[in-house]
Amino acid sequence: MDFATASQKKSIASLLSKRIVDLSFNKYSCYVVEKAIICLGHSYQLQMVKNIKGAECKLSINRNGNHVIQHIFEHVPLYAYKSVIESLISSSEIFYKIVTDKYGCRVIEHAIQNLEFQVMNSNSQQARDLLNNILPISQTKHASYLVQKAFIYAPSELLHAMMNEIFDYCNKQTEHNKCAIDVMLYDKFGKHVIQTMFDIAIKVKFEGIKGESIWFDRIAEHILRHRKELLRHSSGRKIVEKLYEVSNFFSISS
Repeated sequence: MDFATASQKKSIASLLSKRIVDLSFNKYSCYVVEKAIICLGHSYQLQMVKNIKGAECKLSINRNGNHVIQHIFEHVPLYAYKSVIESLISSSEIFYKIVTDKYGCRVIEHAIQNLEFQVMNSNSQQARDLLNNILPISQTKHASYLVQKAFIYAPSELLHAMMNEIFDYCNKQTEHNKCAIDVMLYDKFGKHVIQTMFDIAIKVKFEGIKGESIWFDRIAEHILRHRKELLRHSSGRKIVEKLYEVSNFFSISS
């Protein structure tokens, strides 16, 4: 395809578009589809994206199809693939199914990363819906990693909203009658989300990045409250030691 003429590219695009879904599921032909997405022009990309309509979710959780969706996010303009994003977040049930799947989570990760570069600084409803849907699933195996990515890539306004949503859960008692942050500190996957939040809070409080210094204070309060229990576990020890490290360093520096 790299050396195809304009007429040849048109023929290739026409042939691929007719059976793009079936070809994307196949472990061999999916590579051809990916190459076409990279090499063909926007008009052909638009046609291919249009022809996967209705199969976006199935492709996202397929071991071969997920790579095709990722290539669309990487090489196709947002205006052309926003319908794909909309289909992935069309309902909480669909989103949960995709983001907790070992292949689907990669698709959502790519969506987050590419939305960050393309629209995170704009008023994109797709970006907002995507990030706002991630928070309730921070304690699941594959999705917890995506929550971390969402915090890292979110612009200031969305970061505030996401932090506040996590903190707001502290006003709602869990089934164990514990604050949500306290539960996440001990959760196998949720603890990584708290660690990411704490890293961001440290940068806000001590390094001057945009945010609220109270984020550090609130998370530190929970860490100190549970420090004895946390010190019994390697991951818990890590976050306690980080709290002591930054607190001592900046108290001495000041």
